[in-house]
Amino acid sequence: MTNGKKHFYMAALVLLFGTATCSASKAESAAPATVQVALNSLKIAILLDKTGSANVTRTQQPEPKDFDPLIDLLLKTGGELGVGVIRDQGNRSLLRLRIEVPPAKPTELPPERNPFKEAERRARYQSQIADYEKQYQQWFTKVGELRKVFMGALVTLTSQKADAPNTDLYSAVERAELFLCEPDITWPCPTHRYLVLVSDGQDNVQKKPIVVRSGAKVIVANGSGSLGALTHLNPEQFESLEAAFRFIVAKEAQDAR
Repeated sequence: MTNGKKHFYMAALVLLFGTATCSASKAESAAPATVQVALNSLKIAILLDKTGSANVTRTQQPEPKDFDPLIDLLLKTGGELGVGVIRDQGNRSLLRLRIEVPPAKPTELPPERNPFKEAERRARYQSQIADYEKQYQQWFTKVGELRKVFMGALVTLTSQKADAPNTDLYSAVERAELFLCEPDITWPCPTHRYLVLVSDGQDNVQKKPIVVRSGAKVIVANGSGSLGALTHLNPEQFESLEAAFRFIVAKEAQDAR
């Protein structure tokens, strides 16, 4: 990733995480700017077109490193990423990475005028900080291990050739929708959901019209502008997956303001 791209993602993430509470629960007092708790966790399903038509329609075949901006975003918000392929048999399991919401840094209360109470306040805060740092290190270590395993599996998934003779787009989307429709009860706030299709939208199996019930924002990325069976979903269109991911990061930053 070039320095310019890194600066863009860093700026967007700073905008996103200057706020201290999720939209479902407002804190009684404002927390310092160092507290980084995102508004909403994310659920993102990504489907990669591995059919023969992808070669004709200039549909990108991404590499594992292309997913880094989204994973870096999830490190701030918490959330889950599910990656699958579109082939002649689309109802295949997704490769999933779940990142729990990072521990929140304690809020430091205003100083006390009474020196004894001030000493107690400072001692209490230092104890809270010590607990937080221990929890954060445990979270960080676990996330690093999960990311390493995920990236290794992603190498195998993305290296598949785009050579499937038929395109079962409906079944692939249904599998992604099953993932996106899972209840949000395990997250502190309602999730923001995205369905990203790196595909030309061609479906020569055509089981049924494709339906998105999850309320996810639908994004299509390919080099020809083709939508095919996805036209009725009115998706956001991008020429590259990188541009689509940049859009998600920027949109989350915008929604957090």
